[in-house]
Amino acid sequence: MTAPEPLLAAVVIARNEEALIARCLESVLRAVAPYGACAVVLVDSCSRDRTVEIARRFPIEIVEMRPDAPLSAALGRLVGERRTASRYVLFVDGDTEIAPGWLPAALEYLERHPEVGGVAGKLREIYYRDGHRIGGRDDLFEVGPVPEEADQLGGNAVYRRRALEAAGSFNPYIVSNEEAELAERLRRAGYRLVRLPVELGTHHTDERLSLEELRRHVGENLIRGYGQTLRLALGQGLFWAHARRMRRNLQTLALLAAGVLAAATSLVLRDSRWILGWVLGCLAVVLAFMVRSRSVVKPLRLLRSWVVWSGPLVLGFLERPKDPRQLDLAAVVARVSRGGGAGALRQVEGGRC
Repeated sequence: MTAPEPLLAAVVIARNEEALIARCLESVLRAVAPYGACAVVLVDSCSRDRTVEIARRFPIEIVEMRPDAPLSAALGRLVGERRTASRYVLFVDGDTEIAPGWLPAALEYLERHPEVGGVAGKLREIYYRDGHRIGGRDDLFEVGPVPEEADQLGGNAVYRRRALEAAGSFNPYIVSNEEAELAERLRRAGYRLVRLPVELGTHHTDERLSLEELRRHVGENLIRGYGQTLRLALGQGLFWAHARRMRRNLQTLALLAAGVLAAATSLVLRDSRWILGWVLGCLAVVLAFMVRSRSVVKPLRLLRSWVVWSGPLVLGFLERPKDPRQLDLAAVVARVSRGGGAGALRQVEGGRC
């Protein structure tokens, strides 16, 4: 006789989260405690701080990735998923604390709705600058009073394992935007995604649309993932679904291309009206954006981000997609150990981070 399938497993992904990982793991262990023998796996993407050292205090499995692996949030989630066996998988980012009442509501909804592939909820955010709290939002996704269809779930969510398997799960080669890329494949596989009017947890991060957030996205090469998603979508028949989601970025890219064309035309014809017309058109767009949003700062921040994103997005689109089925997940792991004082489970051949 085979053992019954566990109801739940939890996968936490982290990279340089020493300031937050203890609170994250404490919240996850409290959340899963009512569900019996529940595997909790931390997948660390070569942290250079004390993230792993702190995680070893907790009774969890710790998976450390190789430095030559294609490190990404998607790879971390996929490795964690494959190291567990359960009906549902809770994915948590290492800078997030899970709210106590979240899992009961999420699992109950999934049990009652077999056509739903994954659920998320209200996400509270606290913003920091130079290590100091500067503000936040009570509900990033502005969830209504009833469960609603979700475009994508974000990094913190509960997925039905059967749905992940049907869709092919996370693509480990996509450096960002992996949740949206997976969401479209889940819908094509016949599953829905839902956001519940229940507090999921608290996310500690940079202020949205801030210069610090933009620098991090650029510095960690995260914008490239959006271009990768579009390139993959060409072969999946999902291009327009993703293009609609990125329409502002693509419109900005088209506007910049028009500017280059206008400048070249002015130079060739020695007629400044072309570039002047483009500049005036841009100013009209910005003013209309300000009027519509009833703000001066927010439109300028958005436009700054869209302009900066244009180059990396194009570079990501030009990359030739890799087949995730050809990636040996065992080969990307450097070491697996057990926290809580139990000692190492096993040492895997390969480089350490």
